[in-house]
Amino acid sequence: TGGGYALTGYAGAFKGTTYTVAVTSAGAPASANAGSYGIIISGYTGLDGLTVTLNNGTLTVNPAALTVVADSLSKIYGDADPAFTYSVSGLVNGDAEASVMSGLLAREAGENVGTYAINQGTLSAGGNYTIAFTGGFLTINKYTLLVTADDKVKYINTPLPELTYTYGALRNGDTGSVFSGSLDTTATASSGYGSYPITRGTLSAGGNYDIKFVDGTLRVVTVDPNSAINRSKGSSRRGPVGTLLSIVNTGAVPSGALPNLAPAAGGPGMALADLAPAAGGNNFGPGTVTPLIQCNEVTPCDINQ
Repeated sequence: TGGGYALTGYAGAFKGTTYTVAVTSAGAPASANAGSYGIIISGYTGLDGLTVTLNNGTLTVNPAALTVVADSLSKIYGDADPAFTYSVSGLVNGDAEASVMSGLLAREAGENVGTYAINQGTLSAGGNYTIAFTGGFLTINKYTLLVTADDKVKYINTPLPELTYTYGALRNGDTGSVFSGSLDTTATASSGYGSYPITRGTLSAGGNYDIKFVDGTLRVVTVDPNSAINRSKGSSRRGPVGTLLSIVNTGAVPSGALPNLAPAAGGPGMALADLAPAAGGNNFGPGTVTPLIQCNEVTPCDINQ
């Protein structure tokens, strides 16, 4: 009698005889680790004239199935990867995730904007579990890059200046070579004096960046500060960048034209953009009004008066 064994090859005279044996195995408890364990037969005393061979058996404890699902995550281009996380189900025998799980998830290589598979990597649940793994994805999103158009000045009936810009810090070692395209403006070489927007146009920073663009301004002015400079001797004083301290008429003043101009005593210099005739008035022209000394738009100058 007993369970998990069989008696074979006995003589007919012993049929109906009851034998009692014990069957034991170290793998029998529910908490046994996965592996193979011997099934041991014991307690048989034998009978005269009966030869008995005891063949022990084997109990195999198989690993339990454990379900692991990787979390899908995201980051911004140029940021470090987030910690890869996952959920676990199917632990048995009171096992705790922290004591069972070891190793780390990994992901498909790549740093450009896009989607990359998260895989099992070195993640393990030890010898008592086989992992049924479901991967996730890491999505790399574009970085928002601030680009600001530089303000420009041009003089009437002159070619448009080069439209330039500044930008914030690039990422992943990128350089200005990521940019393509050009800025745009509604002004032309023949545009009248005034202010015109400088816009993004076709400017791009490639697939890893979203551009946040700040428009600039192109000012068209009517007086070229580098024209017809006539320096007279006398005391000098320093004028601010982009101002005109005085202009002096050196020819006949036609009807409606402006004569000598200078700021009020102790007043600030006149901005170049202010030197436009009133509506319907005459433009300044050769032989009409000649600048005596002007400051240009880039550096201060000495003003003789």
